[in-house]
Amino acid sequence: SKYGHDVFSCTVASNGAMMRVFERVGMKQIGQIHQLCLEGALAKLPGWSAAGSDDARPQPLLQALGVDQFVSKECKNDFRLIKQVDSEDELNAILHKIKQDGGIGHIVGFYELISGEMIRQSIENGQIWTIRRTTNSNGDDTSDLALITLYRDERIDSLKSNWVLSVSANSAAALEAALWFGCTEGVASIQKLGDDSVTFTVVSDIYGISMDD
Repeated sequence: SKYGHDVFSCTVASNGAMMRVFERVGMKQIGQIHQLCLEGALAKLPGWSAAGSDDARPQPLLQALGVDQFVSKECKNDFRLIKQVDSEDELNAILHKIKQDGGIGHIVGFYELISGEMIRQSIENGQIWTIRRTTNSNGDDTSDLALITLYRDERIDSLKSNWVLSVSANSAAALEAALWFGCTEGVASIQKLGDDSVTFTVVSDIYGISMDD
């Protein structure tokens, strides 16, 4: 902006009118937020919906979708460099690198970039991590990295749990590993806060790869 501040906005790709407004005022697309449909597949999972009388015991996302057995051993075991992010300065340095590498460079949420207050709460709760691997199962060098953030979105009322797992990942393997981490270590971190939830929905910033692959 003319005041020297960055201005961000989000819309859905089908909103042609808003896309034209962005173009007229000189705004450029810097990325895309990928997210799961709350009222669609997630609300239909056993024990997930806030509506109705479903008394089924909910399971974490990958188990609930029945795909946990398809997570590769490499993504379960190779991402051993796990670091909890302890400060905003540390986080900003990581986000700066993500932006340099082609990512949005901000923690994504539902139709938005999440607020500083939410970020500070996640840091205080110990719920922002990086996971990475430097070699793959074949011994080849790699820089696969994911930044993982757990936070609450109070606007989510269609599901029993309003926890959100936000992921910025630079490879398909890093995204897969982040989802596995969320369903294991992430769920454990939620329960350490005295919350018995085992479920969360997912938003992601995937860069360096095509989502059509």
